[in-house]
Amino acid sequence: VGMFASLALDSDGYPHISYFDRDPNYDLKYAYKDENGWHIMTVDDNYWVGLFTSIALDANNHVHISYMDGENGNLKYAHWDGSQWNRQLVDNDGIVGVWCTSLAIDPNDFPHISYFDYTYGSLKYAHWDGNDWQVVIVDNDDDVGGYSSLALDENGYAHISYLDYANARLKYAFWNGSEWQREIVDEGEDWGVGWYNSIVLDVNGNPHISYFDNTTGNLKYAYLNGSGWDIRSVSAIIPDEYPWDSSYTIGGFFTSIVLDINGNPHISSMGRFDHFGAYPDDLLGYSYFDGSKWNFDAVDFIISAGITTSIAVDNDAVSHIGYMRSDGRYSYISSMDYQWGNKTFGKVGWGIKEPGSGSFIALDNNGWPHMVYHQKHGVLILRRGNPVVYLPFKMVWFDGTDWHDVSLWWSYLLGSGHTQREPLSSSLTFDQSGAPHILVSIEVKLSYQTSDYQLQHRYFSDSEWHTSTIVTSGSAVGIDNSIAISSEGIPHISYRGLNYGLFEEEEWNIETIDNVGGGYFNSLKLDSDNFPHISYYDTLNTALKYARWDGSEWRIEIVDNNGDVGKYTSLDLDANDFPHISYYDETNGNLKFAYWDGIGWQIETIDSYRTVGLYTSLALDANGNPHISYFDASFGDLKYATRGEPIFVKTKEELPNKFSLYQNYPNPFNPATTIRYDLPDRHDVIITVYNILGQEVTRVIDEEISAGTHEVIFDASALPSGVYIYRLQAGEYVESKKLLYLK
Repeated sequence: VGMFASLALDSDGYPHISYFDRDPNYDLKYAYKDENGWHIMTVDDNYWVGLFTSIALDANNHVHISYMDGENGNLKYAHWDGSQWNRQLVDNDGIVGVWCTSLAIDPNDFPHISYFDYTYGSLKYAHWDGNDWQVVIVDNDDDVGGYSSLALDENGYAHISYLDYANARLKYAFWNGSEWQREIVDEGEDWGVGWYNSIVLDVNGNPHISYFDNTTGNLKYAYLNGSGWDIRSVSAIIPDEYPWDSSYTIGGFFTSIVLDINGNPHISSMGRFDHFGAYPDDLLGYSYFDGSKWNFDAVDFIISAGITTSIAVDNDAVSHIGYMRSDGRYSYISSMDYQWGNKTFGKVGWGIKEPGSGSFIALDNNGWPHMVYHQKHGVLILRRGNPVVYLPFKMVWFDGTDWHDVSLWWSYLLGSGHTQREPLSSSLTFDQSGAPHILVSIEVKLSYQTSDYQLQHRYFSDSEWHTSTIVTSGSAVGIDNSIAISSEGIPHISYRGLNYGLFEEEEWNIETIDNVGGGYFNSLKLDSDNFPHISYYDTLNTALKYARWDGSEWRIEIVDNNGDVGKYTSLDLDANDFPHISYYDETNGNLKFAYWDGIGWQIETIDSYRTVGLYTSLALDANGNPHISYFDASFGDLKYATRGEPIFVKTKEELPNKFSLYQNYPNPFNPATTIRYDLPDRHDVIITVYNILGQEVTRVIDEEISAGTHEVIFDASALPSGVYIYRLQAGEYVESKKLLYLK
């Protein structure tokens, strides 16, 4: 939902939005906000209607919407009269309304629409005269009228900016009261100028137009000053954070223009820029004229966020999330709005991989966030006449007042484009004294075709950084790594293999725990006895697996093998040292969550909309509540999930030893009552309510339930007063009781 959205504000400043619901309904929707919150209505529920919407409000705050019927290729119009939606067919001569419609309301509250006739390649205009729709062709030159924008002057006369695609130019048409006047505003070459145009009129009725120049790739602005068109190029401002970018441009895609009280233009647009000849990044740009010069702000670089996520929770149950954006930057955000708010760091290297459970974010003993990452932008120098870019591997942290950073070491990018030393995967944690420990896998380029790989432990001690090489050689050794520090200060590590190691007696001892399936996406935690627990993905069995050391041997089990499950695992332990794991179900595109309740593994689906759950990271707070950050690949969003109440787990001795169905309470009741029951182990449970004639009234619950004592609410507000029977069925156990409903 939300495609082709258009926004208008009413006289109280509340927003009104028209938009296309592409999935699952393919219809036109409308949303507005008032003092009670958001309200959503379906305006037209015919199939594939609501494309290219435009919304406007009249003097009574009644809504008017123009839109395209994609199934039939028609231009349609909907109006809310205060009690119902009135829908009308405006134009069905060919395929009309494609690309965009533009709607405005005149002083008589009559709608006016400009739109493109795809069949004949012409600009068309329709207005309601009080009795019927009047449709005219404004310009029928070859292929004109795409990306049109409409504004009305104080007489209700139309002014339209539009693209003349065939001749690569921006045109302007207006009605003078007796005939249409057309003129050329700006001309270009190749793909031309005038794309994504937006028009507004000043207090004197003069037009101001923002648009995209596809010839030069710039945002442009034109206004009629009484003697002719004054045209300005607004783009090409280079932010200080990109001092080495030589091909920076800010385009004018999807422009929108307004004038302030002084008549100065303000323009929003999408821009695009390149660095080092890499793939282009997109941004939301804001350009404005302050009376003397043009200014530009990069509002947001985020197109897709959460490609890599990492979460940590402090003692106040505040979630701290680090994540990577599609523009290659790392960002940090907190669930509580501290004074630092949202923070974005430098561009990261392409080689950086998704982190393990230690990940690239961790909290120190004061609860302040620390992050490690490989920065893409560094220092450019000439070495023997050849350009070399030095790229830092950095740690950034917040000390309660400000952000700081330190370069732990430098890799460098040779002129041939090959990185000499490149981090492949890293994770971060802290020991009892608050000193950071970093585990990092590094590719060292020996020649053009050969590389050596190292897994290194970097830690801070005695006021300086130290490095310990754990293992060398092997294909991409140390990827998917995770690190944890015991209460005695001993580092424990895991990495792809599945390999586990710890540092004791001044050397690293490494062992392979599970050589089936590769041990991908592993996550390591230590319990209260300093015993390691590891979750990981088995590529051979496409399953989520879990390994723990019991003091004498490794215990390995498959947690979930229902489909291709277990990628991007993240593990944490609760106060009972029971494991909780978030992971990705690739078969169904879901985020899943598994936890040990003292008897067995309980598995839940947390989010199942399209493709969600990649790059998950899990942390439990002091109450055992899970907090999960993850990536929604369908919409490119960073998402966060938590449970409002903690998960209570019991030992077998604390669980019920038999089935029981208790009398409901209260009884009699009005209109709701609680039904309580015991399960000695996990079962499919059905609770059904019958009337006194034995006819089924409703099924209160029908699902698989874990062992324990449970309660469910039965609401009888839709039923007449009387005696009813409720029945519990769990496996072969069946029991019934009566309840009394009195209104």
